[in-house]
Amino acid sequence: MKKRIISFSMGLSLILGATALLAADGDLIVNGNVGIGTTNPAGSLEVARSADSNQVYLTRYATTYNNILFWKDGSALKYWLGSPAWQDDGTGFGLFGHDRGKFVFRVKPSSDDLYLLPDGGNVGIGTASPDRKLHVGSNAGGIIQAHRFSSNLSTGADGVSGIVFSMRGDTVEPDDSDVRQGIFASYNGDLFISARQGATVLDNPDTYARLFIDGNDGNLGIGTTNPAHPLHMASGAYVTAGGVWTDASTRENKENITELDAQTAIDTFLSLTPVTYSCKADPDEKHVGFIAEDVPEIVAAKERKGISPMDIVALLTRVVQEQQREIEKLKLMVEELRIRN
Repeated sequence: MKKRIISFSMGLSLILGATALLAADGDLIVNGNVGIGTTNPAGSLEVARSADSNQVYLTRYATTYNNILFWKDGSALKYWLGSPAWQDDGTGFGLFGHDRGKFVFRVKPSSDDLYLLPDGGNVGIGTASPDRKLHVGSNAGGIIQAHRFSSNLSTGADGVSGIVFSMRGDTVEPDDSDVRQGIFASYNGDLFISARQGATVLDNPDTYARLFIDGNDGNLGIGTTNPAHPLHMASGAYVTAGGVWTDASTRENKENITELDAQTAIDTFLSLTPVTYSCKADPDEKHVGFIAEDVPEIVAAKERKGISPMDIVALLTRVVQEQQREIEKLKLMVEELRIRN
């Protein structure tokens, strides 16, 4: 192939393969490959330089404007697209990378760079060594912020911001229908965790709220979005502001209500075996109580791993009532004997 060599001042040569035309307006038109620093350009444009310095440097007016820069650093080929040129002192805004697969998006000087590493595809924000798919490092009080531009007092889909999770058992790209869990926040300060089996939570996040913190008073609801106490269960049980656990006992939640038979209560009471014990987790913590596996069926939990104090209280109440009746009878008998004598 016939080549043309165009020499410039300072010893720079431009090697042109095939045809080169100089247009009347000063444009250089080349039909073929162009080589800068090489006599055998392998592509439309090949730049070669042996020194470890800038190989390709395209700039607009000055380094404070848009730049495209390619250079070699040791054995690594690096590039910079941004403004101004990449600087070791942390200045510059743009995209930096090299042939080892590392990419850095510089959105603010120095500490706020966004790193993409080749090993596992980890992403680091504010850290050059991310050890997770997303690793954020910062000394700021709020490291990650999720913001919704429109806001209202709703805790439904049209009024919350949050982070959601999706999983699939195949390689199909996930969509909204795969979002089964999420952490949501509302404009009025509510924060809740939603979870749903078999369908998305995005249509009505608050409907599937399993853990809910009221932004107004800090009450915690489990299974309810209207906690009226510091801890409030969906069953109606709650902990008072004074720290007293209160069982849900409304008639509305019960069925098959029958009065406890006195003899059954006495027999159950007599078969209870109170014990003293210490906790395995803390041998110094000692208690008096019962063994769930050993109590009579009538006061046993379904899984026989726990005991409801209210069951024992109801049992004892029936026993004491029956004993009180017996005491009253004995008092009458004693009084009758006293009168006769």
